[in-house]
Amino acid sequence: MTDDNGCTAIDSLVILQPVLLEIDSLVSRPVTCSGDCDGQVEVYDPEAVAYSFDDGNTWSGSSLLTNTCEGLYHAVIRNVAGCVGARPTVVTGPPPVTANFIWGPIPATVEAPTIYFHNTSTGSESYHWDIAGFAYSTLPDTSFLFTNKVPGIYPVCLTAFNYNECPDTICYDVTIEDVLEPYIPNAFTPNGDGSNDGFLMSSNGPAITDFEMLIYDRWGQLVFSTEDPFTKHGWAVTRMAARCWRPEFTSTGSVSRSPAQRPSVS
Repeated sequence: MTDDNGCTAIDSLVILQPVLLEIDSLVSRPVTCSGDCDGQVEVYDPEAVAYSFDDGNTWSGSSLLTNTCEGLYHAVIRNVAGCVGARPTVVTGPPPVTANFIWGPIPATVEAPTIYFHNTSTGSESYHWDIAGFAYSTLPDTSFLFTNKVPGIYPVCLTAFNYNECPDTICYDVTIEDVLEPYIPNAFTPNGDGSNDGFLMSSNGPAITDFEMLIYDRWGQLVFSTEDPFTKHGWAVTRMAARCWRPEFTSTGSVSRSPAQRPSVS
């Protein structure tokens, strides 16, 4: 600097940059259950006068963001001088609860109606079984004896919970199958009195769809055969000195059966 008399003076100054604004503390609260949106993000900084939780796109005067879902949040603050500071945070949650189970035997039958259920759920700590409304259990694995011995399809449901009691439910239909039981009389009286005059096989199946009956004499020779499961046979059977018969048949919803028996005719 020079004045009117030609005198000069030299001096210097330093322009300082303010301290970088940083968020002092950023706290996130996880959601209660996977998929929920009840988490929170909160900023703690005494210099902040405005807050953004979407990387500066929108601003508010609240340091608390509620109803957050799981995910990444970019928090930004602004002070009175207009300076900004940023810091990311993540809202987490518990692992998803997935209920599932397997069972056996498949299928069970009225002769062996106990079914064993094995839990294969993930992300869970406690359980509730509903066995078709007949029984309930809180064990991880369970079993049930269908004592009514009635064939049918029964719904079995498992609800799994995590440490926050977040539930997930899965239901399957389990089957108790009937057992095909043929009935073949071991004696009949074809004397025309209207009582036990005919020889006929029956079964507990709903319908016989395929049938063949072979009758042999005492020397093992085939003497009579029929594919008609519904007609009673009388003297035509007895005249052949039958010793053994072998019916083969299939009923709706069942496997083939081939019981062999010896008759008695009187």
